[in-house]
Amino acid sequence: MTVGRRQLFAYWRVEVDRLPQILAAMQVWQSGRCREIGGLVASLYVRDDAGPDATVMEAYAMTAMTQPEGLTGAQLAALGAPQVDGPWPAGRRRFEVFDAVTAPGG
Repeated sequence: MTVGRRQLFAYWRVEVDRLPQILAAMQVWQSGRCREIGGLVASLYVRDDAGPDATVMEAYAMTAMTQPEGLTGAQLAALGAPQVDGPWPAGRRRFEVFDAVTAPGG
């Protein structure tokens, strides 16, 4: 599936013992956002940092058929909501917005 140009990545650290609960809650939250924002594609990644914490990364994009330019400012703002309620980590979520670069001939 081809996605739009502007994409959002959010990452944060969480205690490994809380990881299953938090990942399950995040998957439910992401599914809700995908229902609310037609064409949204959400992914969830985890990296075990070989210690008491793991790093979780969320990725969000719009399908190119829906919005070739990618996420809008309002959509980016709506995707920041988990930091205010739910079983999210006490630490800060860091957000990075990237614009995809089309490869030559792509």
